[in-house]
Amino acid sequence: MYILGYPLGLIMRLLYNLLHSYGWSLILFTLLIKLVMVPLSIKQQKSSAKIAAIQPQMQEIQKMYAKNQQKMNEEMQKLYEREKYNPAGGCLPMLITASIRRRPQSSLRYRQILRHIPPWELTLSTQFSRST
Repeated sequence: MYILGYPLGLIMRLLYNLLHSYGWSLILFTLLIKLVMVPLSIKQQKSSAKIAAIQPQMQEIQKMYAKNQQKMNEEMQKLYEREKYNPAGGCLPMLITASIRRRPQSSLRYRQILRHIPPWELTLSTQFSRST
């Protein structure tokens, strides 16, 4: 949590120091995070499209080698190599995206600049009203 939370908290603090508003800082911070995550989401979508394209071939292999699990795995590996598909290729971007999405909440909760506001009051409307 500290590995991603601390740098994201520093970015949030920098945005707050520039804008002097928790609301606008959060909005800009969210846009920056989304911008950084665009390449990861594109990679994940390409991986999903590729697996959807080879799904009929995978089902055919599963039907042919239903009783021989080892042979089925070998044929699946050959299919992945032939189609240049990495089964873990879609998982890594998803894990990175999920961990980045969780970090802003944790970094905000523990940052010194927000310690005087209870966590249940950290809504956008509260941050706009306290931003002077």
